[in-house]
Amino acid sequence: GSSEARGERVIDAVRFTLRQTISFPPRDEWSDFSFDLDSRRNKQQRIKEEGE
Repeated sequence: GSSEARGERVIDAVRFTLRQTISFPPRDEWSDFSFDLDSRRNKQQRIKEEGE
C-alpha cells in the first residue's frame, strides 16, 4: 500500500541522515562507542521507571 512506500522513503531518509552525521570511530574505539550507547540506553530505562 501507499503507507508501505512512505515507510520505505522514511527509512531511506534516516539512513541518509545517519550517513551524513555519523562518522564511524576507528575500529579499536568501537567497544567504547557501543558501551556508551548501552549505558545511555540503561539510563533512559531507569529514568522511565522512576517517572511512573
